[in-house]
Amino acid sequence: MPKGTRIVAGSLKNRIVEGVGEGVRPMTAYMRKRMFDKLSDSIFGLSALDLFSGSGSIGFEALSRGCKDVLFVEKDSRRAGYILERARKWSIVEKVKVVKADVMSLKWNTKFSLIFVDPPYAFKDTENLAKRILNLSENGGTVIWHSNDRINLAGIFRLFDLISHGGKTLYFFEVLNEE
Repeated sequence: MPKGTRIVAGSLKNRIVEGVGEGVRPMTAYMRKRMFDKLSDSIFGLSALDLFSGSGSIGFEALSRGCKDVLFVEKDSRRAGYILERARKWSIVEKVKVVKADVMSLKWNTKFSLIFVDPPYAFKDTENLAKRILNLSENGGTVIWHSNDRINLAGIFRLFDLISHGGKTLYFFEVLNEE
């Protein structure tokens, strides 16, 4: 039986996404299911940004459930290559863009309506990352942040929901850019 985590629902349902290399911890299928059930049909046709992509499980789930396209950002070249390889194998390469870059130095001209943030456990520069995300998000956009730490980003984003399970929390934020 293949190792990895399954895509929970949609056009890619039951496909396996494997973690590549040490320290990859794909979000559990249970948490992804709860997250996407909460988002429901609101993601249909959106362009999404998957920061700290790792295995790509979040972005692939978003594509499976109706996102138009996903930009995956992963600094590890093996993991970035795996995401592109999966997209080719599953014939969805036209919906996928993979950028091998450090999230904290990412510069992008496009704004996104939906941003997934799933940093490594050791990542602690939460506030600076949140400020950088403001430049990547549309006003009124949604940022979903997965963390094993309690985070408070009041003044940067508006928290509108959260889901906790097994010591991990999904924070649902609305982006309110000051124009």
